[in-house]
Amino acid sequence: LLGLIAADDPPFERLHPRYRATAVLVVGKLGTRQDLTAIEPLLDDSAVCYSRSSIDRDGHRSVPTVVQLRDVVLAVLIERTGEDPAEYGFQGLKQDEQWMFKLPTLGFETDAQRTAALERWQQSADSSDGS
Repeated sequence: LLGLIAADDPPFERLHPRYRATAVLVVGKLGTRQDLTAIEPLLDDSAVCYSRSSIDRDGHRSVPTVVQLRDVVLAVLIERTGEDPAEYGFQGLKQDEQWMFKLPTLGFETDAQRTAALERWQQSADSSDGS
């Protein structure tokens, strides 16, 4: 599994995004800190793994939440480096005993929220590299 991700192997890319997200969650749950470097390139992968919208009691549809593969990668990296994903905008994120996080609880309502979280992560990673 990790070899497929690390090699940027076409079979991995052909998998449905939900399966790729599950692979990332497995690496997050069971992998070492060194293994996390294999999933970092997936921060650029905007494939949609899951989307949801709900309807309130008055029949109004809420803003849909879209989970992209890069959202899953970002949440895993944040969690595994000891930071709080909520501080990056992951609201309502639920832990999962088997998969690290419940996939439907990952994601953002807007691309602006996603971009802000990714930029914050990059700044944090850049400052860690410089120390």
